[in-house]
Amino acid sequence: MTAIQTIFVDAFEQGRTPTVAEFGGEDVLVSDHALTTSGFFGDVVSVLLNEWSTLSSQPEAAKFIAGGLRANKDRSALNRAIDELTRALPSEAKPFVVALEARVRDDSDHDILRVSAAAAILRIAILDHRWKHAALAALVAIEDTDDTFAAPMLCRLAAVAFEQFKDAEALDILDRRCVRNDLSGQAHLERGIIQISIALEQDTLPAIAESLDAAEETLRLAVAANVERRDARLYHLVVQTLLPIAHQTRPPAANLSLELQELAVLRDLWDAPAPGGEWLIPSPSAELEWVPLADDLHRLASDLVQPSWFDAAQAMDGVLRAYSASRSVRPNLADISLLVKPAIEAAFVRERGLLAHLEQWITHYSGQDVGSNDATILRENVNRMASGAPPGKSSRVAPGRKPSSERSRPD
Repeated sequence: MTAIQTIFVDAFEQGRTPTVAEFGGEDVLVSDHALTTSGFFGDVVSVLLNEWSTLSSQPEAAKFIAGGLRANKDRSALNRAIDELTRALPSEAKPFVVALEARVRDDSDHDILRVSAAAAILRIAILDHRWKHAALAALVAIEDTDDTFAAPMLCRLAAVAFEQFKDAEALDILDRRCVRNDLSGQAHLERGIIQISIALEQDTLPAIAESLDAAEETLRLAVAANVERRDARLYHLVVQTLLPIAHQTRPPAANLSLELQELAVLRDLWDAPAPGGEWLIPSPSAELEWVPLADDLHRLASDLVQPSWFDAAQAMDGVLRAYSASRSVRPNLADISLLVKPAIEAAFVRERGLLAHLEQWITHYSGQDVGSNDATILRENVNRMASGAPPGKSSRVAPGRKPSSERSRPD
């Protein structure tokens, strides 16, 4: 064990990160080129970045880090270095991006290391959008991989790129991966989830419904590729829950929310991202929020195709709860309110009996119920639609009001 490695080990045993001074200065570290390919590379990067502002020669330190990003074949050390770099990214990131680009394009390197380099460029681009095009180009450069581990990761990276930048090139990568041998179903899963968001952004309910049909078909293929994938099955259930609302039809007799609940709980228990992968894969715990919402949406789809309700107050509570709901399938993607609000408004225009229930609800509970603001907004939008305005895409919140997310109707 070298003197530098001994200092690291002693510090780790004490539960701390060593300082540059303990090694005799930054020159001792950056001049030891063997460190760029060692298992301690990520630890050296951490030490340098912790004291970046006080280093005497940042260009030399950047050159050292870039050399390791280009050459280190220890995946754990490389990923540690990337984590540290994106934790404290220097203002001048070009040396790191150039080194990572060279690694992505080196087809003699293992594909999992190449895709890790592409992931690093994407993480840098998320922090500094000047590198967006470099990140997309890196994904294109590695998109033909058939490696069992690299291919699914590439698909997830392309999805993250679309979520962050809304760039068509990222979507094209997923489309091309879908026509390849998508054994894991990752390409279809990511494309299907994005298709839900694209559907929600359409201007009319028929257009939303048609686009959601495409999302359902894509997610069905993701499930077929690997029936053991809980994430694919869960999002397939999500789109199936949305479809009756979009088509304005009665939902299936079976309430899908029970199956969705089981999958969401299992995902939360067993499918947490690996340490360091939290930036790439959303926490499954967030998917638990779909459970009560899916139940509300199932009842909503049934309520909206009826001319009136037997228990109008209870039904109206559910409608207003759904009307104020806010949930997207992934961060930075479209919200389901873009479907639910216009669907509710269209039903109240179509069925005057429902509008009468709304008027009664406002008369009896206005000012007493936390949902009264949402009820008033709904009535205003329905009246606007009845006068010829399009549904849902108009005003969401009346001036001076905020939509509520909870309500407790007085007994």
